[in-house]
Amino acid sequence: MRLEFSARYTQEEIKTVVFDLNQTKALGPYGFHAIFFQNAWKDCKGKVLAAWSLLLLGSFAQEIGYFIALRQGLQLAKSLGLFISLAENSSPSVASIFNSPNPFIGDVNFIVLDIKALFVDVNISKCQAIPSLGNSLTLNLALLAFSSTMESLWLG
Repeated sequence: MRLEFSARYTQEEIKTVVFDLNQTKALGPYGFHAIFFQNAWKDCKGKVLAAWSLLLLGSFAQEIGYFIALRQGLQLAKSLGLFISLAENSSPSVASIFNSPNPFIGDVNFIVLDIKALFVDVNISKCQAIPSLGNSLTLNLALLAFSSTMESLWLG
């Protein structure tokens, strides 16, 4: 018999679980004890919530899917040793975030910082917004990232 929850988890429930963990009982998948996540909740909550986004009540903004798809593409380019001069994205607001000299402030700041670091690694100087029809690869990656339950896709 398969049991299922009748509702998705809320952000507050996930935070409660993290803070109820025994601080030094066992290492997590990345070698950190629970005490690390408890003490750094302000900085790491975005990664924890992103990893469990499909289990949350509600959903993230569509732009987050674009962030994650762009990040995955850049990680692939870096691992293959490719150098790219221009990043393409279907969202003008996402492109403007990466072209702005001002720091991004928000819950997904960790993704933005990762992407900006990857821009340097693969030699990207600009992010350009293009229509979805002309950029079906980015659109499909964004939709996959937005709907994926694979933790490695989010935290890669």
